[in-house]
Amino acid sequence: MAILTNDDFTEYKRALRRDPDAKSEMRALSPSKTAWKAALQALEDGYTSRRVAIKGEMDTALGEPMTNAMAKKLEKVWMQQRARGL
Repeated sequence: MAILTNDDFTEYKRALRRDPDAKSEMRALSPSKTAWKAALQALEDGYTSRRVAIKGEMDTALGEPMTNAMAKKLEKVWMQQRARGL
């Protein structure tokens, strides 16, 4: 699992500040920088472990392993379709 760097944290924080709803909620929460980094690291760790598990389930369903690149492409297409409400 990737360890988030200070640069990663800064980019996430900038992205959140561009969202008006997230920006006001961030101000209301006002946790420390360390707490924000811990929350983002938890998200990174959880997402990564779930992706590994899902890839294993897809490989099992296919009856053979697919490449990580193909799994990412399949996930991307699936997420786009889900975002469209399909």
